[in-house]
Amino acid sequence: MWIYLELYLLSKFATKL
Repeated sequence: MWIYLELYLLSKFATKL
């Protein structure tokens, strides 16, 4: 369950980079 949250945040940061 937490993995999905982490992937979501990771993708969010990836878009900023």
